[in-house]
Amino acid sequence: KARVMPLSPRVAAAVSEHYLPRYAGDELPSTEVGQVAALSDKIDTLAGCFMIGLAPTGSADPYALRRQAAGVIQILAQTKWPFAILDLIELGIDNYKETKVDMAERERVAPKLREFLIARLRRWLVDSGSTPEAVEAVLSAGHDRVDEIASRVKLLDEARDQSEIEDIKVAFTRCQNLSNVEYGQNVDEDLFEDDAERNLFAECARAGKEMDKILARGALSETIGVLASLRRPIDKFFDEVLVMAPDEKVKMNRLKLLNLCVSVSRQVADFSQLPS
Repeated sequence: KARVMPLSPRVAAAVSEHYLPRYAGDELPSTEVGQVAALSDKIDTLAGCFMIGLAPTGSADPYALRRQAAGVIQILAQTKWPFAILDLIELGIDNYKETKVDMAERERVAPKLREFLIARLRRWLVDSGSTPEAVEAVLSAGHDRVDEIASRVKLLDEARDQSEIEDIKVAFTRCQNLSNVEYGQNVDEDLFEDDAERNLFAECARAGKEMDKILARGALSETIGVLASLRRPIDKFFDEVLVMAPDEKVKMNRLKLLNLCVSVSRQVADFSQLPS
């Protein structure tokens, strides 16, 4: 019908492709305009339905929102567009500002819809051959871009037999067990009392800078060696330093140092989620 009207072949193709994928295993939109139209339509539908209380319940999904969400995930994975899931949700909700939809609901709806999309992403990754352990480790780190999540899951699965992965898992699980994001990462070097904590702070700073450079150039596999290099200073820290020091300021500073260590590793994944 779009061709008969007539519209340009490019527009006609996009009109047709914005429905894709229509079911599991269906083809994805192949043109950029079609991809944009399909993604926009699906985000709009999801945001609108969630805002007015039409989210799926149990097995009931009369508006096929799970299929729409799966389509969003597959299109983002296909295109590798650098869109954060939560940002797309916020844009979708913003489209309803001029309607009678209660915008006060956005604070409740946005995280609920993100969780719904993450569930589809989890299912898609596992169905595509990723191990559930790698998927959970990456998702637990809080990444919000499908392309970044998929690439990190692939890295963990490809590197799972490397000795460096065990070093990373052991080291950062020790840090994770005592870290608390609420304490922040504002470490005060003047409160250091031991060489082991001074050394760990320096090594974390070095590793953080290296990670930034590696990730900026897309060399994700190189992050494994950088993170594994922190095993020794982390072990030395725990062997020689009393984290829960009697002095409250010293104790909190050491906990903030552990938070800093964890934040470096979580640029890839939450390695404490990997099985022993």
